[in-house]
Amino acid sequence: MNRHLTIFIALLLLYSCKGLFGQKIPDPIVKAFNAADVEALSGYFHMRLQVNISDSDYMCSRSQAKEIMREFFTNNKPSSFSFIFEGGKEDSNFSIGTLVTSSGNYRVNIFFRKFEGEYLIHLLRIEKDDTKSF
Repeated sequence: MNRHLTIFIALLLLYSCKGLFGQKIPDPIVKAFNAADVEALSGYFHMRLQVNISDSDYMCSRSQAKEIMREFFTNNKPSSFSFIFEGGKEDSNFSIGTLVTSSGNYRVNIFFRKFEGEYLIHLLRIEKDDTKSF
């Protein structure tokens, strides 16, 4: 009896916390980073967003962000991309990913916000990741 109550409470807690973790990041975003596909990636950009690459910070339009990302991918050809963490709440989500490129590894932080029922990128941060693997 006590075991069943423990299982019931654990399941209830898991179910009640499911909204805390936000929505799953769309697979096309992973594919876009892997393929350096700026057109596909920009489909998830808000009409105004902040793009931060290393020490450069831009508040820009979707079309300006596309050009910034096109230049980044030209200088840093991707070989793999994967998300290592996703989180969020009702109207916003974020994810942290690792981008392996021809010029090194990058930590990618993507912040989504719900605009008119759709989650769109409002902040994209890409930083050189100098951590060493053991």
